[in-house]
Amino acid sequence: MAKKVGDLVAVTFWTKVDRVESSDKLLVEDLDSGNKFHIQGKDLIDKTLSADEFSKIEKVTKTEMAEKLVSLYGKPFTVQFKKENGEIRTLRGKLVSSEPLLGRSYVEDLDIPMGQYRFRQADHRTILWLICDNVKYVVK
Repeated sequence: MAKKVGDLVAVTFWTKVDRVESSDKLLVEDLDSGNKFHIQGKDLIDKTLSADEFSKIEKVTKTEMAEKLVSLYGKPFTVQFKKENGEIRTLRGKLVSSEPLLGRSYVEDLDIPMGQYRFRQADHRTILWLICDNVKYVVK
């Protein structure tokens, strides 16, 4: 069925920047298909969400951090937390589902190549910091 004037549409791709060609043109790779395409236009680029960029740092409690993480459906983020074995883990991805606060969230790790198992757990109680919405949140 063809689109027509007045149709409401959404365009959502999870991508990684492959090359910055200019301030208004990026070459990106689709993380699901591996296909590359251009995002062109400063207004469009300015509206993209980043898991890596932040312009301010805010200190928050563990509860506030968990609340922030479980609210991130549809948004890219980077989270650093301690694994059960004490190892520090940094994960860039998107939220799949979450348990109640101070439980765990299931996250798709978008740095793992497509075709491999990408789902990981992030324990809300051991989060050290979180980057989303242009802010880096750090546990007090």
